[in-house]
Amino acid sequence: GSGNIALSFTIKADESDGRRLAGSNGSNLSAFDELLAVADALAESAQSGTLDAGYEVEALEIQKPPDACGVSGGDGTSCLDICNVTNGDNSTCSDVCGVPFGDNSSCAPPNASTFTT
Repeated sequence: GSGNIALSFTIKADESDGRRLAGSNGSNLSAFDELLAVADALAESAQSGTLDAGYEVEALEIQKPPDACGVSGGDGTSCLDICNVTNGDNSTCSDVCGVPFGDNSSCAPPNASTFTT
């Protein structure tokens, strides 16, 4: 053969013992964030030449999982509506006038044509 070695990494969260990676602020990372952190660390090691696989690695492909919005390695914010709802339609925080975070005062006052029969 050509001497090429194919590498395949499966990164999976193991929550059986309750251990979690700590975030920079000391909080525990979610399983999704932990997977992204492992993928980033793996990519950084490969790019800087410090990935020690025991043999020369000619190529490494890392695919990050999609977030709630379907963006590979995303942070889940690209599809938030103004109310902070994933794939929302801005209705959960809108007043009766349809104004997000409104106080119902922006609706046009009723007039005679409002109540036509």
